[in-house]
Amino acid sequence: MNIGIDIRTLSFRRGGISQYTSDLLKTLTRLDRANRYYLFNFAKSPHTWDSFEGNTREIILRLPQRSIGKGMWEIVLLPYAAWKYDLHVWFSPDFSVPRFLNIPKVVAIHDLIFMNFYDPKSRYSKKLQSSVARAIKHASKIVVTSHYTLGDLCNNFELSREKVAVIHLAADERFHTIEKTHVSTVLKRYGIDFPYLLFVGEISRRKNLSGLLKAFKILKADGKILRRRLVIVGKKTTETDHVMKEVTELGISGEVFFTGYIPDEDLPFIYNGADLFVFPSLYEGFGIPPLEAMRCGTPVVASNATSIPEVVGEGALLFDPKDPIDMADKIDAVIHARVDVDDLKAKAKRQAEKFSWTLTAKQTMEIFNGLAPE
Repeated sequence: MNIGIDIRTLSFRRGGISQYTSDLLKTLTRLDRANRYYLFNFAKSPHTWDSFEGNTREIILRLPQRSIGKGMWEIVLLPYAAWKYDLHVWFSPDFSVPRFLNIPKVVAIHDLIFMNFYDPKSRYSKKLQSSVARAIKHASKIVVTSHYTLGDLCNNFELSREKVAVIHLAADERFHTIEKTHVSTVLKRYGIDFPYLLFVGEISRRKNLSGLLKAFKILKADGKILRRRLVIVGKKTTETDHVMKEVTELGISGEVFFTGYIPDEDLPFIYNGADLFVFPSLYEGFGIPPLEAMRCGTPVVASNATSIPEVVGEGALLFDPKDPIDMADKIDAVIHARVDVDDLKAKAKRQAEKFSWTLTAKQTMEIFNGLAPE
């Protein structure tokens, strides 16, 4: 069977959906020897897909992805290419599906952040609502990454439950425990020579860094975390300056350390070096960073909002993300062992082992194979 996949997100941006697309495809093309994958883009992606096991080919349909160009790519170039390469199934990992492909279509819908965290009447939100509604109508199968997102989707759109499959994501296998001597070598490169609490993620309002900073301020004022500083890992965004301003206003500038973007190969060392990982997010369709920390053996305290409890299970101590006092209390409980930290880490290890990209890929393959022509 010939499967076409939209990989334009790999050229548009780095982040959750592009990482999902990359990790899924690398695993799919390693496991699946029966099907052939045609990966469609408007320009060369950062990956050399043609070297993957001989069952993968990247197809470049060159056309700028702005307004009319994007429409022409989906309406004219893609249907012709689907006919030319005899595609049997199409997969869109990024919310929308081309309407004019007359083959079974699968779409991944990761979350409804655009409705639940932004003004639903804004132009941005309405555009995505329309895109998701079309995807639900035209897709043969819908993949969501958590049961929470399934419920969110059913509450906001009309769709058949049988049309939807929940397929969880996973942390990459490079996240594991590492010897302390190797960890300290990498930490020194980033100027980290102090004990620390850790946050990893984009610097945005949704990630609730404001709440984390307030909780950290409470702990510092009470003298409960001693020399520990707060390390924030994440690329700069339009909201970074606002977060830095809040750090200054709270009087904790010397206690908060921004690393900026850290390459994938170094991130496991940063997790391993932390005394504690804190995930204060207000909304997640899935949320991979807690699993990354859990695989590295770092204790986790996390928000009890949206899909996060589904992901962390009993492997993390949960708090109300809108209550900095509760957040500070849960951080303190782990730092000062008011809970059984070894038991928490053991539960975290078992929880993290429930998720793998191999399982994600196999479940996705089942969706594709279920749509194969007779």
